[in-house]
Amino acid sequence: RAYHEKGMLISLNCDNRMLADTTLTKELELARTHWELDDLGVKRLIWNAIEMSFAAKDVQDALHRDLAAM
Repeated sequence: RAYHEKGMLISLNCDNRMLADTTLTKELELARTHWELDDLGVKRLIWNAIEMSFAAKDVQDALHRDLAAM
């Protein structure tokens, strides 16, 4: 949370869903609860994940547009 509060790009991931019995939705809900994030805070985590992805720029732009429309 300290990194998030300092404006650093952080994202949540669920790399090993089967062993950890988790999903990205569960991880975002945990962040919402424990970090006391509002909808905008959760969107920022998702936006950051798009920014840090290896997706092509046009794919990132499309994902950002979809997220902004939510």
